[in-house]
Amino acid sequence: MTIEFDTEKGDDFETIRQRLAEAAAWFEIASQLADNGFPRSADIHPRHLDTDRKHALWWIATGRSSAVKRNRSEVGGRIEGRLLGYAPDETVHDGASESVTSGFFNIEDEPPWDLWLAWVAETSARGREYLVCWIPPALVQTAQDGIDVNPVACIDWLEDLEQALGLPANHSD
Repeated sequence: MTIEFDTEKGDDFETIRQRLAEAAAWFEIASQLADNGFPRSADIHPRHLDTDRKHALWWIATGRSSAVKRNRSEVGGRIEGRLLGYAPDETVHDGASESVTSGFFNIEDEPPWDLWLAWVAETSARGREYLVCWIPPALVQTAQDGIDVNPVACIDWLEDLEQALGLPANHSD
């Protein structure tokens, strides 16, 4: 399946690929730093998604990229994990995913911003728009727990995009 993006409203495939590598590098750095606030680091706190969503994702990516460069981390190598889609316009603010994941998702079902990659606007007939978030292998089950209790499917795995980016398909969900 080919995924086509509206790059006026959202990001493109290559932007997602680059930000995925930077998010993986940031995860490696953040996992070793004490008290950095990961996975919701204050240094890269986003401007809220209610305004310009593409710009909010750019803000996160720029802050994360700077942190990776400051820590002289390598960007690259094989990346594992999953890609999660979050459609903020489809949430019901019930807190179920927040509760079961001990805050990994917040009350709005929003995943942690340190791992946000891009804002996507598909050009399919449905024209769905959503945030793309990378979930490292160590957090996949936590994210799955949140997906399982979510009543409206505003958070879900993006298997077509994972395949297009060459992420391993050995999912245990």
